[in-house]
Amino acid sequence: MKRRNFIFLSAFTAATVTLPFINCKRPGDELDKKLALPEILSQICDEKTIREIGMAYGNAHPDKYKLDMLEKQLRKEMEGNTISSSTEPAKIMTILKNKVQADFNTGNTVVAKGWVISEQEALQCALFSLLYNNKI
Repeated sequence: MKRRNFIFLSAFTAATVTLPFINCKRPGDELDKKLALPEILSQICDEKTIREIGMAYGNAHPDKYKLDMLEKQLRKEMEGNTISSSTEPAKIMTILKNKVQADFNTGNTVVAKGWVISEQEALQCALFSLLYNNKI
């Protein structure tokens, strides 16, 4: 086979394999966006700070700083049920607020980037930093 044909076929094969996946979204993308933004913290911090807090938490807890692990933790309700993409946004916000409040009530807090935040907020910031790492 001539070198030119080999290069052409290789490029064509690579394009054929990758093009269908360019705009693919994971099934939980929209839910992840809702779970990733800590509501109270987002009222006093900009997106860059939230991302930095998430990265600091991730550096301190590399075993938890994985997209699938963060999603799994954040989708758990306090009662053990799982939040799904069909859960109403208002209910998701209420669940998250209750989890944050419960963390503060029980002293389940962490210090990340100089901020004292609940474990729930830390997980949300970590997910935010993974989802939006290069977009801010």
